[in-house]
Amino acid sequence: MAKRDKKATAAFVPPAAKRVPPRAGQLPPPPTDTLIVRFNEFDVDGPWCLTKAPGSEIRDLLAKIASWETMRLMEVFTGGTPGKDYDLPALPNKVARDRLRELGKDDQDRIARLALDGPGRLYGFRRGSHFHALWFDTRHEIWPSKKR
Repeated sequence: MAKRDKKATAAFVPPAAKRVPPRAGQLPPPPTDTLIVRFNEFDVDGPWCLTKAPGSEIRDLLAKIASWETMRLMEVFTGGTPGKDYDLPALPNKVARDRLRELGKDDQDRIARLALDGPGRLYGFRRGSHFHALWFDTRHEIWPSKKR
């Protein structure tokens, strides 16, 4: 009786896929459930453009964005702070509604906001893990608080 070769009868397990480390100066892609803030749809001609904000408020916004982009979506959009979604048909600011119509974005159902400390708000649209920023409202004009 011939001896059986243990290697021949064992199931073949292919080597694990090689992980390619990122190149120097290149970051690995974020997990898909981490918030990513994008500015490709930002309204540069409207009343809530970044260019109309003081430099210190833009600096604070950039610091907040860096913080938010380390958070998972559920951390950002649970409990109302910092992220909250609104039904777009209920938007109380007429100037904002008219501007959405001019931009061709009045067909959306919801608009989201990210709150900074104080009155500043970044408004945009959520698509998956991406937040497409549209407006930077430094005076809380787009969706005023009912607490006032």
